[in-house]
Amino acid sequence: MPEVTQQQLNDAKHVIETTLGEQFDDIDFVMVFVQPDVEEWDDDDDEFIEIKAIYDGVAGQLRGERMVGVIPLLRRRLQESGITAFPIMRYISKSDWDEHPGDAA
Repeated sequence: MPEVTQQQLNDAKHVIETTLGEQFDDIDFVMVFVQPDVEEWDDDDDEFIEIKAIYDGVAGQLRGERMVGVIPLLRRRLQESGITAFPIMRYISKSDWDEHPGDAA
């Protein structure tokens, strides 16, 4: 299976930033990181992209139903852009990111 290209990652980042801005207009996403991901438990060689969305907000702004609702929309928009890799989202507060950059999960 072909790997996700850098151009696809760049395109995905644009789609993700746009979608997050539309769906969470009350939350400031200060950084979005997108990288290919390999899931060890996946035996089908499916493609994944790991997304770390760093937001500047208070606890409780990101409610579960809002976060879960983004995935189907994001998946559809990524596919429309030619990106078939499944998105795995991680929402990380800016304060957590500032304390442990790159380590927050």
